[in-house]
Amino acid sequence: NHNSKAIMKWSMIVMVLSIVSVVITPVELAFLEVKFDGIFFFNRILELIFLCDIILSFNLTFQDPETGELLAKRRSIALNYMRFWFWMDLAVVVPYDLLAMGNSGGGSSIKIVKLVRLMRVVRLVRVLKASNVFEKYYADFSVNFNVMEGLKMLFITLFLIHLMACGLVYTAVNFPGEGDWTWLHDNEVIDWSGKDLYLIAFYWATMTVSTIGYGDIALVTQAERVYAICCMIIGASTYACITGQLCTLIISMTSGSQLFKSQLGVLNSVMADNHVPADSQALIRKYFMYTKAKRIDKEKKFILEFLSPHLKSIILVNMHVGWLRQIPFFVKTLDGEFISAVASVVHENAYAPKEKLALGKSPILEFHYVSQGIIVYGNRWLTKNRYFGEAIICQQPGFHSKPAASFGFSQTRSMGRNALHNILGQSRFKSVAKEVRRAAIKIRFRAIGATMLRQMAKGASIKYGRRLSSMKTLNSSTALDLLTSDNDKTSIEALKEVKEIQEQQKRLISERKQNPDTSYSEESADGNDLNSQAVVHLRNEMKSLQQEIDLKHKELAIALGRRLDMMEKRIVDDLKQAMMVKNNRWQQGKNNSGSKNVFCGTGLE
Repeated sequence: NHNSKAIMKWSMIVMVLSIVSVVITPVELAFLEVKFDGIFFFNRILELIFLCDIILSFNLTFQDPETGELLAKRRSIALNYMRFWFWMDLAVVVPYDLLAMGNSGGGSSIKIVKLVRLMRVVRLVRVLKASNVFEKYYADFSVNFNVMEGLKMLFITLFLIHLMACGLVYTAVNFPGEGDWTWLHDNEVIDWSGKDLYLIAFYWATMTVSTIGYGDIALVTQAERVYAICCMIIGASTYACITGQLCTLIISMTSGSQLFKSQLGVLNSVMADNHVPADSQALIRKYFMYTKAKRIDKEKKFILEFLSPHLKSIILVNMHVGWLRQIPFFVKTLDGEFISAVASVVHENAYAPKEKLALGKSPILEFHYVSQGIIVYGNRWLTKNRYFGEAIICQQPGFHSKPAASFGFSQTRSMGRNALHNILGQSRFKSVAKEVRRAAIKIRFRAIGATMLRQMAKGASIKYGRRLSSMKTLNSSTALDLLTSDNDKTSIEALKEVKEIQEQQKRLISERKQNPDTSYSEESADGNDLNSQAVVHLRNEMKSLQQEIDLKHKELAIALGRRLDMMEKRIVDDLKQAMMVKNNRWQQGKNNSGSKNVFCGTGLE
């Protein structure tokens, strides 16, 4: 099977070795002599691997480009392979070095050796096959197309320069002028090492391809000038093509930014033509910039329309499974089919600061999941991964108790009540609908319990508020009975002490009234008058008594807080017990009736 993983790995190995071969071959022709060394044996290993690849190619299935049928007959495979690639691969595995060594004589044999060695250039066709292999398995790797195009252009440019540099040296060595004079002699580099020669040749090839042409390296023979003409034509054409491709690549990479700037310019013009206030213009621009990523996501999702339903569902599942797992009534029954159905009815919204998502006492028609920013829902601050409006799963969802608004810029994922119930009504989602019905019952019980608790707490707050006001005044005869129902001895003693202190205050005030000479206005200038001393003493005593009363009031307030907490705990426990009783009765009724469509909606609520 040509699509198996083993064949893919083998093709990748052959592709890498092909690239190595086409890079080394020009260097061998220009700088190295044929001899038994490491390069010689490395070439024989390459030829053996390429021969194995030929044998394998006769046993690989292929897909008919016209009918799309997978052909596995050996005759069809052989005919298809021998149309083109077999002859190219066969030319590559011929051991040209061995043939050249066998004809290493003098005279005409030297020309034959040069011609045979030059035939090794056919190995360059392996780069075409390497490109074909990469395109064949391109879909098996997650790579950025723009990055790969940029790397491809860079490789083509460097390989062309490398080929031209080696060709320049090969031309000088094998096609010298009169007196064996070449550009190596004219530029006084004949005694340079192979590395230095390759560097100066690479420098000349770079100038030629880039069309700069400094002219500091002169070519003196006819063969060198003909070679230079060919390099100029090929280099200029390649330079023009690569420049055009590079410009196209840059434009495609920045197309989103250019479109955003264009749209923002149109928006500014519309606001200016309609005399929108400056503050509103700033808010609209900020919103437009905030939703830039959201518009890009919409463009990405548009690509899904070109996929089949099954492949589209795979992407939708991975796109939405993360946040759907955060919802309790979905987490137990999540599967790919249900996630794909829910994703089709989910829409993403972006909101500006203080923009309302729901009004107080308005029907609950949508479920909102906060994906970014903060939503203020009543006195709750909903951050990322929080949600509200879960009552849409009930038959009678009720109303929003308080409004919901965006705090700053925010984004939510929302789905409508009718769309969700249409999905749950499908027969293939019976298990999901069953779990949702259970969650709906819990939500309704929780809402009823919260209403009962608020009413009880309201009554208790009124009752204890009256007691607290009576505790502060302590003028009525019922003050002593404030906490006696709970047998709080500490509170009873504190009340008695407060009452005794207040009686002392009353006695002091009556004594002061009986002795009018002790008024504040009768204080002497030196402060030694007896009347003034009595006034100061009375004032200090009244102040200390008032501090004691305040302290006792604090103790009583703490005692009242404990009583209120105990009462709330008893209310919650009674409410839980009542909910359990009702749930048991409902389960018994369901088992007796055998109904499969019981939904939280009428009698139970």
